[in-house]
Amino acid sequence: MVQTTCSTRDLSRIVSADPQRTDGKSEKVHQKRRWLPLAFIAVALCVAVGILAKVMIEDFLERNFVFYPVKPLAFSPPEWGMAYEDVFFETLNGLKLNAWLITAGPDSPIILWFHGNAGNIADRVENARLLYDRGLSVFLVDYRGYGKSEGQPSEKGIYKDGQAAYDYLVSTRGIAPEDLIIFGRSLGSVVAVRVASEVGNGCAGVILESSITNMADMARVHYPIIPGLGGLRHKFDAIGRIASISAPILFIHGDMDELVPYELGRRLYEAAAAEKEFYTIRGAHHNDTYFVGGTEYFDRFERFVREKTGKTKPPPQER
Repeated sequence: MVQTTCSTRDLSRIVSADPQRTDGKSEKVHQKRRWLPLAFIAVALCVAVGILAKVMIEDFLERNFVFYPVKPLAFSPPEWGMAYEDVFFETLNGLKLNAWLITAGPDSPIILWFHGNAGNIADRVENARLLYDRGLSVFLVDYRGYGKSEGQPSEKGIYKDGQAAYDYLVSTRGIAPEDLIIFGRSLGSVVAVRVASEVGNGCAGVILESSITNMADMARVHYPIIPGLGGLRHKFDAIGRIASISAPILFIHGDMDELVPYELGRRLYEAAAAEKEFYTIRGAHHNDTYFVGGTEYFDRFERFVREKTGKTKPPPQER
């Protein structure tokens, strides 16, 4: 039998070895615990920076790409031979908005018109006259911050303005929904889609001209070098709501549109579930559709309005 002997010094070394190893592990654990809160802080900072960057990009695009309001009104309907009412109405939160009600006749269909992102209602008065000559009444609305309307424009704000305009016509003025066509051009198409998707059968039809799909698609076209644009797809989102519209829709788009590519208009058309038709204006850009389209443009526009409202064109002496 082999006997093993160890000295008191050896025993002390053996006994003291485990505590030394334990202390080393403990120190590593403590170090990890010290780093853990820092890691959480770093992650939180990254998330916060990401959110801030997204907000800054959205704010930049909204301020520099979306809204170009003009306050002074350069023209008025009487200058173009049209009688009108200078109307003021309020949003749900009490903001006062301005609109022109141009009536072509006592039983004419009425166009609730949401204009594009620049200027104001005065810049559409010539176009309104050409519709007026066709026996179509027009309710031209200025969003908040445009023309004589109060406030500052924003995405949520112009949706509220659109709904307030619709409510004013139907509830205050007593316009029958079956006599009403909702019309949106360019950015106004997003407002038209929002209102039409909310009111269901509350209109006879919808006309969308030079219409966008959403902000992400537009930003990719005009600001391709800015990262993270995919997150903007829910802003100014017409394509996400277009299938909710139950009224018939006429799409109008120039195939040479340099601001809202023709392909975006086609995508929006394909996403619509309601009765629909697409009118391509050959050679038209973004701001000259009715000039390039000429008589054909107004024929298509008027035919759609009268077919969907059931309003036949009166003889000239009745207007």
